[in-house]
Amino acid sequence: FGHGTPVLGPDGRSWYYVHHRLQADRCRTTGNCARDVWVSPMAVEDRGDGRGDAWIRTRFPAEDPSVSVTVP
Repeated sequence: FGHGTPVLGPDGRSWYYVHHRLQADRCRTTGNCARDVWVSPMAVEDRGDGRGDAWIRTRFPAEDPSVSVTVP
């Protein structure tokens, strides 16, 4: 995963991590080092430690075919 940011989905409840990805093998063998933009679904996990910490857990697969991104 590359740099990114969490965003709230259009349903107002689901969270996603928008980030870039580099296919290292493709970059190394062909010189094509373009990065792809990915939208990965996220979940918040309560580990019950009593400290009130929220742990972010990425749901896999990272590429969720139910998510579409529209650029105006």
